[in-house]
Amino acid sequence: MTRVGTWLAAGLAGVACLAAGPTSAQAPAAGDDTNPLHLRRVGVGNVEGMKLNIGVSIEACRVAKKLPLDAPKVMPPDEVLAKLVVMEDEEYFQGGRWARYSTHRSVLADPSSADCRLALFTSRGVTIEQTCESRYSIGVPSPQKMADPQNPAPPVATVTTGPGDSCRRKRKRMSVQGLPVQNAGDGTACVWAADALAKSMQEAGLKAKGHDDKTLDFCLYARQPEYLWRGHIRQVVLRSSSEDRSLAGNDISDIVGEVRAFSNQRLLSMTDGQPVPAERFTPAGAQAFVQQPAKSPLKP
Repeated sequence: MTRVGTWLAAGLAGVACLAAGPTSAQAPAAGDDTNPLHLRRVGVGNVEGMKLNIGVSIEACRVAKKLPLDAPKVMPPDEVLAKLVVMEDEEYFQGGRWARYSTHRSVLADPSSADCRLALFTSRGVTIEQTCESRYSIGVPSPQKMADPQNPAPPVATVTTGPGDSCRRKRKRMSVQGLPVQNAGDGTACVWAADALAKSMQEAGLKAKGHDDKTLDFCLYARQPEYLWRGHIRQVVLRSSSEDRSLAGNDISDIVGEVRAFSNQRLLSMTDGQPVPAERFTPAGAQAFVQQPAKSPLKP
């Protein structure tokens, strides 16, 4: 059995309950959410920062291979980098079941090539939870680790399992009535989490400031900002926003080009009320996702 197969078999043995079927092990309590949701968020990077990262990757690869450092660097066209979906997250909610499928893409020098040619490295990971009961996670190393010229990490999947989050504490749902509505990206309405927090604090007689464009914030589904199950609440995040500046005030996305893709995601698509395919909540579905090719030629 391959290393991948060994890891996957171990994961399957530990989370058989997740593969039992599409229904929760617990019946919904009064007030629990059961409507299925599926949302897909995407983020792109800062082109100049990405080009800087690629150049550093080429130089590190050439050093490791003792290749001339002064040879010209052939960079991808700006339009290719501008369109590259660096970060992509899909989330699924259905009663007590929740899953997140994540994809991280990077253009980097390929240490397995003789001339450090560029390739598209893709890291994928999945987390599945039976809320309040169990958690299953599987993923491969990051693109940067796979492209490390000194010690490249193989795209081998690792599995972790454990208990789900605690559901004992009862919490009141947040109120978003009267808050400014934003476009999440595809026309779906969302409200900033900072605005909702400020509203609750102001109602309690406390001073609070809502959303600003400089601080990391998350825009929540206006119709259903939270998903409740057995006292456990997950925020339904459709969009994120941050200025991407360091404490010194510098735009760090000019240096680390992919930062923007993580902190400034937008909603690409969403369904509300359509049943989620059962395999999205199973180890088999997660394995099929992460076993896709981790490296591919860079296409124009």
